[in-house]
Order: sequence, then C-alpha cells, then structure tokens
Amino acid sequence: MQPVLILHNRDTLRQRVNAAAVASGFPVIEACESADEALTYVHAQRPSVVFMDMAFAEQPTALATIQAILDVHPATLVVACSAFGSSDMMGKAFEAGAHRCLGKPVRIEDAVRLFEQLHRELKNLPVR
Repeated sequence: MQPVLILHNRDTLRQRVNAAAVASGFPVIEACESADEALTYVHAQRPSVVFMDMAFAEQPTALATIQAILDVHPATLVVACSAFGSSDMMGKAFEAGAHRCLGKPVRIEDAVRLFEQLHRELKNLPVR
C-alpha cells in the first residue's frame, strides 16, 4: 500500500489523522504544514492518499493545491477536511478533484472509518 500524506496546520489533528491512517493499514510518509512541502512529497513519494485541510492561511489556496497534487500524480485520492462541511467549499473541493470530504471536528472513529474505506477502494483498483 502506498503511503498517506497529511497536510494540516494543527499538530493535534495531524496526530489524530496519522493514528487513524496507521490503524487502517496505511503507512504515513509525513505530516506537513504547507502546500509547498506537500507538493515536494507528492513529487518524490507519490502517496496514494493526501489528507488536507481546506483552511490554508497561505497561498496557493487549498483548491489550487488539490489541482496541483492531481497534476503531479492523478491517481492520488485527495481527502479535503473543512469546518465548513455544509458550505459551498466542499462542492468546490469536489470540483477541484477531491475524492472525499470530511467535516470538522474530526473524530478519530470517523477518520478510521474513512481510511478503512479508502484502503478497500485502493485494494480494488488496478496496480498503478
């Protein structure tokens, strides 16, 4: 199984998502804080999943980051995380290419369930 990359600016949420990914059978490459750092990892490691926060205080925007990740590695499953789960942001995330969206606050059991589903989906895909 290819690894998960976690892109979030809060250490506590990165740790929670990391634990959920590992519990679901994914190795985790890194938990990083910036889009530039994430794109460097995507180029080098080609993760199967990128879990990212939609509320960046930096440029490029989260939507541009989703598109950049998929430009580099189109098979990556991007999971967008946002406190604005019912808003237009999640629709925009899907339009940008996100595979799944998860609302905040992120509960560990929701994250584990999400990664278990992604693990099953990836096992059923042809070898990339």
